[in-house]
Amino acid sequence: TVYVNIPNDPMEGTLRIFKYEEGTDPKAPLAGAVFTIHRADTDEQIGDQYTTGPDGYIGPVSLPYGEYYVKEVSFPAGYITSKGATHPFTLNGENTEAVLEIANEKAEYSFRLHKINGDTGDRLAGARFGLFADGESPYDIQNPAEPILEFETNTNGVATVMLENPGDFDIYELQAPEG
Repeated sequence: TVYVNIPNDPMEGTLRIFKYEEGTDPKAPLAGAVFTIHRADTDEQIGDQYTTGPDGYIGPVSLPYGEYYVKEVSFPAGYITSKGATHPFTLNGENTEAVLEIANEKAEYSFRLHKINGDTGDRLAGARFGLFADGESPYDIQNPAEPILEFETNTNGVATVMLENPGDFDIYELQAPEG
C-alpha cells in the first residue's frame, strides 16, 4: 500500500477595506462607511453590506479566488465620495490578500431638506430625491438627466447632503414615501 499526501490548499483569499479622511497624515480612519462587494464578471453582489468600524476597517472578508469590485453605497456624514466609483481587486494564488485604502474628502458645503406632508405638517421618511445640475431634469422627454447624487429622507423626514463645490442645482423627488 502506498500513501500519498496531497495538500488541499484553499482556493480563497481575503479582502480588507480601510476607509480614511483624505489629506490626513497619518490617515484618519472613518467609521460608518458602507460598501458592497460584487463579482466583476456578473456584477452579482456577494454577501450583505459591510460597514467600517471605529478603526476604519472592514474585514477580513473571505472570498473565493476571482475578480471583484467594491462599491461605496453610503459614506460618513460630513464627507463626500465619487458617485458610482468602484474599486477593483483580484484574489488568486499569487495575491491571496487584497487591502483597499479608500479616501473620503471632507465636505465644504451642505444643505438640509425636510420632506413634510402638506396637509398635516408631519415629516415624511423614505422620500428619495435627486440633485441635478441647474436646468437639468430627469423628466425631460428628449434628454432625461442623471442625478449628480441621490439621497433619501431619514426617519425624521430629513436629508442632509454634503457637497464638494458650491453651485446652482435642481432637486427632484424621484420616489415618494410610502402612504
